[in-house]
This record gives sequence, C-alpha cells and structure tokens, in this order.
Amino acid sequence: MRLYKTKRLNCLAIVLAFCCYQALADSNLTPVSSRPLRIACVGDSITYGFGLEDRSTQSYPAQLENRLGEDWVVGNFGKNGATVLKKGHAPYWKAPQFKAALKFKPDVVVISLGTNDSRPMNWNQHKDQYVADYADLIRMFQELKTKPIVLICRTPPHYDEQSNGKLSFSNRVIRDEVLPRVDAVAEKMGIGLIDLNTVLSNHADIFPDGVHPDAKGAALIAKTVAQSLTQEIQDRRSSQPDNTTNSPEASSDRAKPNFIIIVTDDQGYNDLGCFGGKHVSTPRIDRMAAEGAKLTSFYVAASICTPSRAALMTGSYPKRVDMATGSDFPVLLAGDRKGLNPDEITIAEVLKGAGYKTGMFGKWHLGDQPEFLPTRQGFDEFFGLPYSHDIHPYHTNQKKYNFPPLPLLDDEEVIEMDPDADYLTKRVTERAVAFIEKHKGEPFFMYVPHPIPHRPLHASPPFMKDTASEIMKKLAKEGEGVDYKTRDMLFKQAIAEIDWSVGQILDTLKEHGIDDNTVVLFTSDNGPRVGRAHPLRGKKGSTYEGGMRVSTVVRWPGKIAAGQDNAELMTAMDLLPTFAALADAMLPRDRVIDGKNVWPVLTGKARSPHEAFFYHRGKTLAAVRSGPWKLHLKSGKPAALYNLDDDIGEKANVLQDHPAVVKELLALIPPFEADLKANSRPAAFVKNPKPLSKSPAEE
Repeated sequence: MRLYKTKRLNCLAIVLAFCCYQALADSNLTPVSSRPLRIACVGDSITYGFGLEDRSTQSYPAQLENRLGEDWVVGNFGKNGATVLKKGHAPYWKAPQFKAALKFKPDVVVISLGTNDSRPMNWNQHKDQYVADYADLIRMFQELKTKPIVLICRTPPHYDEQSNGKLSFSNRVIRDEVLPRVDAVAEKMGIGLIDLNTVLSNHADIFPDGVHPDAKGAALIAKTVAQSLTQEIQDRRSSQPDNTTNSPEASSDRAKPNFIIIVTDDQGYNDLGCFGGKHVSTPRIDRMAAEGAKLTSFYVAASICTPSRAALMTGSYPKRVDMATGSDFPVLLAGDRKGLNPDEITIAEVLKGAGYKTGMFGKWHLGDQPEFLPTRQGFDEFFGLPYSHDIHPYHTNQKKYNFPPLPLLDDEEVIEMDPDADYLTKRVTERAVAFIEKHKGEPFFMYVPHPIPHRPLHASPPFMKDTASEIMKKLAKEGEGVDYKTRDMLFKQAIAEIDWSVGQILDTLKEHGIDDNTVVLFTSDNGPRVGRAHPLRGKKGSTYEGGMRVSTVVRWPGKIAAGQDNAELMTAMDLLPTFAALADAMLPRDRVIDGKNVWPVLTGKARSPHEAFFYHRGKTLAAVRSGPWKLHLKSGKPAALYNLDDDIGEKANVLQDHPAVVKELLALIPPFEADLKANSRPAAFVKNPKPLSKSPAEE
C-alpha cells in the first residue's frame, strides 16, 4: 500500500466500494443483463456534494451516473457531517443514509466515510474500534447473501499547513497503524483493494476549502470508480444466460486478446517495402503484412506529433480534446504547462478497466509534467521520453529555444539525462519484449511509440555496419553536437532497426504461444520529414494525403485474413472503440468518441462506418473527405477537389467540374463543427511548470 502526500487535504476519506452479486434466488430481481444496475453511493459530505454549486449534476454520484450511461442508476445517499468515528459513535449500518441505501436494493454500494481532523479525537484510543467496525461492515454484506467484490479507494493523510509540513500525530496513526490493518482485514475476507491516492493526491487545487473536492475533483472520483467497476460488471454480465457482447470475438469462454500498437515517428507512406519502398529494407514488417492486412486508407487525425497521439489515446479529434496544438507552439515542449487532461479516458484506461495490464515504451508527447505522464493516464509501466528527442540542447535552433537536457524516464523517475539516442530503438524494444514475457499469462495492452525516424536519425552499432565510410567520418566529427544533415542519410539504417524491433516483438509472441491471440498493429504518427510519401502528395505538417494517410499493417492470425489489401477508410481514433469491443470493455458514455468500431471492416464484413473524415491544420479545418472525394478549404472556402480513387496524388483539381459534390461536402462541415463546439473537452494546465530532471541525490 502506497500513501501519497498532499498539503491541502484536511480529511481522511475512505471509499469502500462493494460490487455485490445479488443472490440468483432473489425472485425480485431480473437478470442483470436486462435491467439497469443500481449503485448506492453512501457517505459523508464528499458523497453529498458539499460546497458544489449544483450537487445534482456535479457531485461524484451524479457524474458517475452520467459517465456510466443508461445501463446504470446511481443513488446519492450522502449526508453532511457523517463521520466514521466519534465519541459515542454508532455502527455504520445504523446510519439513516445506510438504511435508505439498503432499501434501494443496490447491486453496488460505494461507501465514503471520513474523519475530519479538525475534530479532536484520540486515534490511539479508537483505532481498534475503527478496524472492528470495518470488519463488521464486510460481514454484514456477507450475511445478506451477497458475494462482495470490494474496492477500497482512499485519499491520503494530509500534511497540515499549520504544522509546517509535518504529519500530525493522528495522521501518523492512521497511515501506519489503522489503514494497514483495514487492508489486512479486507484481504483476509476476500476483498480486493484499489488505491485512489494517485488520482487525488496530485491535485491539491481541487480542494477549494482544503477538505471537499470541487466539481473537477468529484469528476476524478467518478472516473476512478467507474473504471474500477468495469471488469466486475463485464464478468457479471458474461455469467448471465442472455448475455450479449460487443463483438463476436469477445466471449467469456475464450482468453481476451492482447493488443499491441507500434507507432513510428515521421515515417512516410512509402517507407515500407510492402508499401512500395525500394529505399528501405523491411522484411519483418513485409512478412507481417503478408500474414495480415495492409490498410491503405488509414489516417491519423493530425500531421504532427502531439495532436496525432492525443487522438490515438482518446479516440477523439484533437480539437475536441483541446490538444490540436501545444500551449505556445504547434506541439508540446519541455516544461510545458499544458497536457492531456487527466479526466480524459485513454485507450489504456479503457482496457485496464477490463482487466488488462498496460505498458508503454517509447515517446509520449502529451505532457511532460508529472500530472500528465503515461502512468497517470492508465499505463502500469512506462519507459521512454516525455517528448521528441530533438527537444534537447543540440537542436538546430537552440539559440531560439534554449531546450534543457532530454530526460529518459522509467515510470515517473528520471533515470538519465541526454541518453545516447543511438540506442533508443534497442532499449525500447528490450523493455517491450520484457513486458510481454512478464504478462504472457494475462491479457495485456502494449503501446510502443518509437522515437525514430524523427530527426535526428539514429541507429545502434549493429545497423551501422554497412554505412558509407564518408558518412561515418562526418559523424565521428560530431563531438558534443549533433549533425542533423549527415544523420538524415541514416534513414535506411534507422528503418532497418525498427523492422528488427517488430520482428523481436512478433518472435516473442510466438515463443510464448500467444501469437494467435494477439492483435498487432503497425503505423506511423504522421507523414515523413526525411522519408517518402510516394505516391501521395505532401509530408509532415501537411493536410495533403502524405501528411495524414500513413502506411499501416495489422495482424491477428486466424481472425484477419492473410495477404489482404484493405482500402476502406479507417483512422487511429478507431483503435480505442475497436479494441474495447474485442475486449468486451466499457466505453465512456459521458463524452463524444469520434472513432468507430472497425472490427467488421478489418474482417471484410462491412464498409467504413465513417461518412466523412476531417483534416485539421492546428485548430483550423483544412479539408474533408467523404467516399473518394476530398475537398480542400482555404479560409473556409472551397479551394480544390480531388477524386482519391482516380488521383491518389492529388494532382488534378476538379473543383469546377463537380459543383454538386462540392455542395455535398460543404454540407458536412457545419454539423461537425457545431458538434465539436458543443461537445469539446478542455486540456489541462499546471502552474509553474518545470522541465524534468534527475534529483540532485541521483546525479
């Protein structure tokens, strides 16, 4: 059990969530899969929504119901002033709000009872009674002939501002003596534990009065409880005889599939052998395509790093999640105040809620402050860079940017500064392989966003053996700097090592017998800077096809037919809902997800579900595609029209020849932009951001 520190939280709240299986013999209940599930939220002022402007919509129970959707009914049985323990206390189950909750006949009970440290009490005297009360509470549920699957989510003991940052005695007793004993009791009685500390402890700003969370804090609690309940409800529904699943591939009698997404950085449409590239050698990826499918109309949602990755993680257009740009630059930089909002529900969080282990190895680029790191966005493990490896002191325009040293992280710890970039691909691959080996016996999701072939290009020594001697001589003169132009000539070597990396991952899957139960998708984050996009027009940063249509290969032996070229329009945003369907995971219902479940498309049983795809340059809509037609805009006006089936290179502008098509495409834009405006979500910002660095003790 880890306890996290916060300076403004003046109460200790313990959230005890019971996922109660009602007895099947209870004739008053219909099967779970055919009626809404009931959650009773019982507790103190935090549950009640004290201090909120509109607790009917802003309290965490209200936000929980909104998040879970129509399959759930959430009742708020919170009461101001309820405490776990005070002189002459009564057992929990005698509290009026608890009795009312029982009459609600809930399937799930979430109990949040706290102790306000501003109230004098002697924890040494009462700690035994406190622990005993929790044991009695669990027994009570067992006596009601339920089978509780329990989550304990708690906020941490606070650091009292009046005590100069020192733990008060009562909190010391809570931390060191009370909570460990509650944990032990729960574990002994078959209760699972989930820690809410990591959600709230780094958000001191959400406690405006030092005790009660504001609407944002309530949203974080609701998000965590919802994710925690996902796996239990999926298990429960799958046990019912009339259960239906999101996908024919997802069923309770088979192992859930593993998912691996491999993303390269700035690799072009033509930069694979199987996509016609003669300037590179990619035998393992070519073989992967032969054993799976090439997706020849696969799009990312932006032509540069940060917004493209935000769309992949959230299943939403970057503009919808306020990640179309960085804070003061097209992408996020070092020490940036902006990042992907922790309230976003990422593909990792969706799958983690369905029982998946999650790991990320490579480049993040969605915020470098601790609040925004992958470990705060659903990933159990992270090894890699917080942003592009050219955001370093050797940048070609360092005089302008003054970038700090580049940090390499293991989870949230900076372990190196300015790591040797020649070994980035190798080290990322080694960690990815280790993750597979560690979790081969359970469902996992692994995201491998390679930093390469973004400039400056690098490859480890084994892949440099055939490099021309004149190139090697120039590199030998780099000294403390980085020769970007010379390194541009290492593109073939960099791609060869990426190909080797893919082979290592596929070989590891086969070695451990999970090859046929793993979906592997290889793609790029946007078009090329150094590579080639032929036959497409445009490169990185462009809204021509070469900037946003990327070479993509997907493989799942026995499920996706081998050797197929699939030209249906699909996007990186589709991966979240598609993987959720295959994993029988719960999608959030309190927000718009632009991606679609394209599993039927991948298996050749359906056409693309996308009526249109919208191309953005930053926050500006620059083009729209529907079917074969693509309309480019300039200052909101039609500028060019191309039939991509006949003219994939966007060379022949037929704008004047098809006024009806132009009219139809223009008609798609107002509803889309109105929806973006009505259903957008904010990014997050921190005050006083600082570039990541190693702690002085580690240097």
